[in-house]
Amino acid sequence: MRLRSGLALVFFKVCEHHTLTLAVYWDGSVWTSHMSEKSSRKLLRQSCDWIRDHLNAANQDVPSDLVQKWIYESDNEETKPSGYYLGVFAFGYFQHQLISLSVPFGEKVSVSSSKLLELFQKWQLKLAMVELNRLTDLRIQPMPLFSFPDGEQVEYWRDVKTREN
Repeated sequence: MRLRSGLALVFFKVCEHHTLTLAVYWDGSVWTSHMSEKSSRKLLRQSCDWIRDHLNAANQDVPSDLVQKWIYESDNEETKPSGYYLGVFAFGYFQHQLISLSVPFGEKVSVSSSKLLELFQKWQLKLAMVELNRLTDLRIQPMPLFSFPDGEQVEYWRDVKTREN
């Protein structure tokens, strides 16, 4: 099937267990995305619960299973994080801001969407640093998980280990 330039053909398929499959046919390419409503909501709820209990956590305080679930992995070169990843980040960032700034109940605070996406990328970097710290001999100083001080730096060094040749 050929589509005229600029047109896309979109299919949605809802399967048992509330799984949604989205297929987009665009200019000879196909993109698909699968999302299970039950598992996504469960993961989001689990993530929000952990964040509520650890609002001032450092990146290295995050349990391995959550780090793996929070790191965004793209199948293509374009970065288009889904709602789950942005939802987890936004919840943590908003909660941290409201508490750290002592914002009274009912008072509104705002952040631009471009700033939020910029901070999301920094958060992803902080999560990646956790993986490097846990899986290699590089040691990386813990960083605040949902706080982004101006001029924040990544401090790192090589762990002292005896290596066999």
